[in-house]
Amino acid sequence: MNYIRSRADEEALKCGYRFDQVAASKAVAFFKRHLTIFDKPFVPLPWQEQVIGELHGWKDPQGLFRFKWAYINTAKKSGKTELNSGLSLLHLVGKYEACG
Repeated sequence: MNYIRSRADEEALKCGYRFDQVAASKAVAFFKRHLTIFDKPFVPLPWQEQVIGELHGWKDPQGLFRFKWAYINTAKKSGKTELNSGLSLLHLVGKYEACG
């Protein structure tokens, strides 16, 4: 996926931020490997993968996340609750220790 999508992303690159594709991929993989919904693997929708990747891939020069919080606005029954639950579990477990 292309994570450099806006002028703000281009400005972030100029300010020293970088996009860590490995970290983004590990975060998405956490959902696929460790989370289930009704005993079926949680397979993120494309928009959910985009959100997960952008939140966990963008890093500052010290390796800290670019985004400290996110406002996710989509229609009802689109998977927001599942996404937020998965993100909470990912952060509870720690960075990516459970991602292998």
